[in-house]
Amino acid sequence: METEDLSKARFVKVHSYLEERAAQVADLLQVVDNSNLVSGEVTKGPRTAAQRLPRHMRRRAMAYEVRRFPKGLRKFAAPFLALSKHRKKPPSRFFRRRSRNLLLNYIRRQRRMVWLETHIWHAKRFHVVDRWGYRLPDRSFQRNFRPCYRDSVRHCTVRDKSYLSCILISHHSQEELISLLNPMCVNTVSPTFAFKSGLNGLYEVC
Repeated sequence: METEDLSKARFVKVHSYLEERAAQVADLLQVVDNSNLVSGEVTKGPRTAAQRLPRHMRRRAMAYEVRRFPKGLRKFAAPFLALSKHRKKPPSRFFRRRSRNLLLNYIRRQRRMVWLETHIWHAKRFHVVDRWGYRLPDRSFQRNFRPCYRDSVRHCTVRDKSYLSCILISHHSQEELISLLNPMCVNTVSPTFAFKSGLNGLYEVC
């Protein structure tokens, strides 16, 4: 009895089977079909281009890179990627470290305060403050007082004072000009503008 049932179940007339259930298949398509997709495609909601591929062909990068799709599907997938809100990939460090980009970045960082030519060197060794529109080294956080003193005695030391600007003040009387500028000086600390060597140009009064 069992052998007879198995032999009958092995053979199915496909044409007649589908004709009997054509109405049921049509009703099913009408319920679950989506008009936004290809006509006759069965789905409950709009699918992305990547979801149309077999699972073994899907890649995570397909969310933002159209070249990950097969060539025949790239044209179809392009509009989906245009609507994607995926964050753009930042440029590589090699691209950012190009000489032109380094110069533009160096200029951009000086929009608010002007840097000295020695700013990078000072920024690694000094506390930097904003003053007079410049970024100036204020005080060192290294123990370099004795080495600087030793070098100034034996050799020389250099200080970057490029943030200072020279101005020319003219007056018809030198005595009146000196009397006007003297309140800016302290006699007990430094020479005044009436210092003879300063008037002769042999000494700089500051």
